[in-house]
Amino acid sequence: MYRFFLFRFSFLSIKQLVNSKVNIIINLSIFVIIFALTVSFISILFENRIEKLETKITKNEINQILYTKWLNRSPKIINQIDNVYRYRNEEKLFQLMITSLPTKSIVSKRELHYNPYFFLNNFIEINFKNMDLALTDAVLLSSSLEDIRVVKEQKLILFNLLKKFDKNTFEQLKYQDSKPDKTFEEDQIFYSGYEKYNEVNSEIINEQNLFFLNFVSPFFSKKREFYNKQNVSYLNEINEFGRLETIFIFCAFLIQFTIFIILQIFEITVERDRRNEKN
Repeated sequence: MYRFFLFRFSFLSIKQLVNSKVNIIINLSIFVIIFALTVSFISILFENRIEKLETKITKNEINQILYTKWLNRSPKIINQIDNVYRYRNEEKLFQLMITSLPTKSIVSKRELHYNPYFFLNNFIEINFKNMDLALTDAVLLSSSLEDIRVVKEQKLILFNLLKKFDKNTFEQLKYQDSKPDKTFEEDQIFYSGYEKYNEVNSEIINEQNLFFLNFVSPFFSKKREFYNKQNVSYLNEINEFGRLETIFIFCAFLIQFTIFIILQIFEITVERDRRNEKN
C-alpha cells in the first residue's frame, strides 16, 4: 500500500511537471507570436512613413536635374550674349574706322548691316527657345504662390519680347520687298537701312540677357537651396524614425516580457495554492 502511494505520488509529480513545462512552452509561444505581431505592426507603421520620405527625396533628386541643368547652362548663355555684344561693338568700331578711310568702298554695306541682321535674328530665336524651356522647368520646380507669380511675370516679359521681335521681323520683310534692283549705290543705301532692325534686335538681346541674369540664375539657385534643405530635413526624419522604431520595439519587448514573467509567477502561485489546498 505504501509503495502504491509512492508510485501514485511520483506519477502525479511527473504529470504536474509535464503540465508545467507545457504551460511554459505555450505561454512562451504566445509571447513570441504577440511580440512578432507587435514588431511587424511597428515596422510597417514606421517603414510606411520612411518610404514616403524616401519618395519625396527621389522626387527632389529629379528636381535636382532641372535646376542643375539651368545653373550650368545660364552662365554659358550669358557668356554667349556678352560675346555677341562684343562682336557688335567691335563691328561698329570697325565700321566707323572703315567709313573714315578713302578706301571705304571696299567694305560692302551688305556685310556691315545686312548679314549681321540674320545672325542676330537666329541668335534671338535660340535664346527664345531657351527662355521658354527655362520657364517650363521653373513651373515644375515652383513650390509656392510667390514662385508662380514670378514665373507669370517672366512669361509676360517673354510674350512682350516675342511681340517686339515679330514686329521687327515683319517690318524687315516689308522693307526687303522694297529692295531696288538697280545701281550699286542704291543697293548700299538699301543695306544701310538694316541697321535700325539690328538696333531693335540688339535691344531684344539685351533684355534676354537680363532675363537670364535676373531671373534664371537667382530662381534656380533659390530652388537648389530649397530642395537641398528639404532633403536634409527628410534624411533627418528618416534617421529619427529609424531610432524611434528601435526604441519602440525594445520597449514592446520589455513590456511583453514583463507581462510574461508576471503571468508565469501568477500561474506558479496559483498552482502552489492549489497543491496546498489538496494537501
